[in-house]
Amino acid sequence: MLKNAQDNDYGAISYADLTAFKYLVYANGVCAAYSLFSALYVAMPRPTTLSRSWTLFFFDQASILIPICQVLINTEPFCLLHRAFQYSS
Repeated sequence: MLKNAQDNDYGAISYADLTAFKYLVYANGVCAAYSLFSALYVAMPRPTTLSRSWTLFFFDQASILIPICQVLINTEPFCLLHRAFQYSS
């Protein structure tokens, strides 16, 4: 369960900026919709053409790039925080 606040023995932390999480949810929805569309598009019987193959290849590559960008965007604050702790100690 995602929470915007956490308390433990070392102190408390909270955050209110959930834009990266919203992006993650929206991008996952786009990828899921594309996957469903792609599965239905491929399942329909029709002759395979070169343009159809390249179109599917292009959109498959784009659908892989979106989750990679999600991971980079969501882990960047943690990397910056880790570096800040390294330089401060």
